[in-house]
Amino acid sequence: MTIGTKTPKIVVVGAGWAGLGATHHLAKNGYDVTLLEAGPYPGGLVAGWKTPGGRSVEVG
Repeated sequence: MTIGTKTPKIVVVGAGWAGLGATHHLAKNGYDVTLLEAGPYPGGLVAGWKTPGGRSVEVG
């Protein structure tokens, strides 16, 4: 979509699955997209990590 000769600039807030998916779809279709995330890594509530003992922990 263009307005005149300019492509709209879009900001997606949050790098959870929905934000990542929306950003990918918009960028693939030619939009100028910026993705913002407050946390240190993407993934939102589906994030996980390993404990020092090697066990997997999922928080989402």
